[in-house]
Amino acid sequence: MALSRGRHRADRAQPRTTTVPGCLPAPVAGPGCTPPVPAAQQAEPGTRPAVEDAFEVEDAPFDAPTIGAVERRPGAARLPSAAGWSSAGIALDAGRAGPYWVSAGSLVGRGHAWAGHTRQDSYALAFSEDGGSVVLAVADGLGSRSRSQLGARHLAAAVAREFVAAERESAVTDDEALLLEAISRAQNELAEVWAPAYGVPDTRALACTLAVVVLPVDLAGRPVLAARIGDSTVFTATDAEPEPFAEVFPLGDGPINMVSASLPAAGFREDIEIRRLDPAGFSKLVLCTDGVADDVYESPGVRAWLARRWQRPCTERWMLESLGYARAGSQDDRTAVVVWLPDAGEGAVGAD
Repeated sequence: MALSRGRHRADRAQPRTTTVPGCLPAPVAGPGCTPPVPAAQQAEPGTRPAVEDAFEVEDAPFDAPTIGAVERRPGAARLPSAAGWSSAGIALDAGRAGPYWVSAGSLVGRGHAWAGHTRQDSYALAFSEDGGSVVLAVADGLGSRSRSQLGARHLAAAVAREFVAAERESAVTDDEALLLEAISRAQNELAEVWAPAYGVPDTRALACTLAVVVLPVDLAGRPVLAARIGDSTVFTATDAEPEPFAEVFPLGDGPINMVSASLPAAGFREDIEIRRLDPAGFSKLVLCTDGVADDVYESPGVRAWLARRWQRPCTERWMLESLGYARAGSQDDRTAVVVWLPDAGEGAVGAD
């Protein structure tokens, strides 16, 4: 199936269309072979602003591919000026969570780094040591909102934490009802605690999109729950070729980069999309913000690269390089949380 979503998003305010439902194929390789990654194409070096000429910045060697006409310019990065409002440019985690292995990475996008803007994506995880569920969340602050990175940071963490608390304390046993309650509590916390703490009078300045996965510790008794509000999303994944990734939430045929739903919102129950997944059909799940999702949809090279990198559970450093590819037009923050189901792989790769 040919994937074509048109010109890569440069601004959320520029609409485009797509005709890409169903599974997401990667290039086909022979039996036992790694899917090929297209050869890198080097861009003609551009003229750097004079402010960059004062420093020759060193970067670590990367095996991550360069796809299309992309110029890697580590010296072009600018630090955000508002330190109290900013997030670190990179966040990484990897390890066991209940019966699962989780690897997570969040990187500031080239567009944000070159403009001196902070990373607006965040991820979070929560689980109870005595059973129940492992809850994963990713959130993407809306670029048009002044403090959206704060909303993404605190909302993702609160949703994961509040689900685990509600599961432990509530008589309700339906995961969907528990998730809706967790989002409601998280929104209240954002409005009543964090907005005043940061001196934000209007919670719309904290707006973000959200994707959540609830993984029961006992997969035999309950399905996996996936949900999203906005354009953060979830993929199921296997090591099968030629289709290692499959979308959980179909894109449809309409404009997609005008974000139609975000949090906080009083009417989020009307906007939320929820799916119940049979864990027998996949070996891992990928939660990601649109910066990664766009590349998975649009680039066979990115799909092949990530499919190869995520065949086995991996360490933080492996995750960093996995998201370190360069692709023409890909300038947004990149955040992905990959969770491997039990028996999905032996040991973690990328360790010393």
